[in-house]
Amino acid sequence: MDNIIKNLINGNNRYQWEIFQENEKIELNHTIPKFPLLILTCMNPRIDVHRIFQLKPGDAFVLRNAGNQYTEDVLRSILIAVHEYNVKYILVMGHLDCGMKKVHLDKLRTKLSPQVLLQIGQSSVNYQFAIQRFFKTFVDEIKNISNQVDRLKMTKGIPSDIKFIGMLYDPSTGWIFLENEFRKYSSHGNFMHGYQKLLRQKRMAHIDFLETIESEIVGKESLDPGDIIEKSGTVEILDEVIKENENIKLKTEFRSEKEHSELQQILEKNAEVIEKSMNIVSNIQIPKIYIPKIRVRVPKVNIYRKEE
Repeated sequence: MDNIIKNLINGNNRYQWEIFQENEKIELNHTIPKFPLLILTCMNPRIDVHRIFQLKPGDAFVLRNAGNQYTEDVLRSILIAVHEYNVKYILVMGHLDCGMKKVHLDKLRTKLSPQVLLQIGQSSVNYQFAIQRFFKTFVDEIKNISNQVDRLKMTKGIPSDIKFIGMLYDPSTGWIFLENEFRKYSSHGNFMHGYQKLLRQKRMAHIDFLETIESEIVGKESLDPGDIIEKSGTVEILDEVIKENENIKLKTEFRSEKEHSELQQILEKNAEVIEKSMNIVSNIQIPKIYIPKIRVRVPKVNIYRKEE
């Protein structure tokens, strides 16, 4: 048996073992999808919507193709989802570093058989245009998401009460960016120029989110408060603060008033970040440990003096 197929079968056997051990559950007691949501995303294997959004099987419909493109077949699935399964939200999720913007059509054309080329270009006199239209390559992930959302909105066959959402995923960090966060940059280049600022805002918002689930975090076993800060990215932010000016060295004694002034400016600039990172530790509620009381009974001893 081919190794790839063998690995898949072995994986299914492990899955069955997890079910037997009750580490995995197959839930069929609710309607599908659980949420009225359809996600159109890329076929890139790094994009796992269930992990990214912490969804479970059956929670949402997921459509995938190269470059999260609106196609006739995608429309077919959307119409079924909308009319037969009452889907109300359609999410187009692209991602950074998409392979579709790296495809060279001229090179790809040389790899295609004459039969495929004939089929692709049979309705066009321009093979180059026909190949581009067929494979739907693009040069900018940001613009591509916006274009697909706009095309869906303009499709007459989709009911007007359907809400369309665009999102951008970064496979290198795991962060999701909403449409209002990336649309204002208009292009991939502009987005990357402001990326670090966006990332800092995300991390700050994540600290606020952690405060809302404080009870869940405290309930975790063996949780170190330092882990919360590190996972939220605050440590990285503080590192950026310290590294922002490499000429300034943090020492007990400052070499000059100029260094002291420069350091003071950096600390004031990032005061909010530092304050939040400190507060998250001080605000964590340490679980109370109750030790049962032990009652010790001491027998009463009567001492009688011998009469003289």
